[in-house]
Amino acid sequence: MYDQQVQEWMATLECPPFKAPSKMKLIGTCNGVKVGMSYDSIRRIAKFDSQPSNQYIYPSFNDL
Repeated sequence: MYDQQVQEWMATLECPPFKAPSKMKLIGTCNGVKVGMSYDSIRRIAKFDSQPSNQYIYPSFNDL
């Protein structure tokens, strides 16, 4: 639906220093605007990521 915007945001992600995990925030740029995702939002989304890490495929640059 918004693939280009999501890809742009993910390609520019930063994680500024934080003092506690609950204060963590991911910040990326989308359409020239800085957009942040809070720790609470990340936790809500993460519950849908149910695969163990060894089930994911990490393609090489040649595969892309």
